[in-house]
Amino acid sequence: MKEIILLACELLSVGIPFLLAFVFYAHRQKKRGACLKTNTTILVVILALYATAVYHVTGAGTLHDALRYRLAQGWGGMV
Repeated sequence: MKEIILLACELLSVGIPFLLAFVFYAHRQKKRGACLKTNTTILVVILALYATAVYHVTGAGTLHDALRYRLAQGWGGMV
């Protein structure tokens, strides 16, 4: 169960910013009267999947990990 939660967190850490940027871009293109090309959409989705894979393979830390580490270190005298 813990592994599933970690995988979901990795997917969401890339997926939510990707979706927000993609919706913004699609809305902007629609406003200009242009339509999204299928090739562009496919390449952007592949880039998002690649970024998710990089997070999974490298185990890049999240804000939660950084804050937990800093709290464990006592904030280095900043508090």
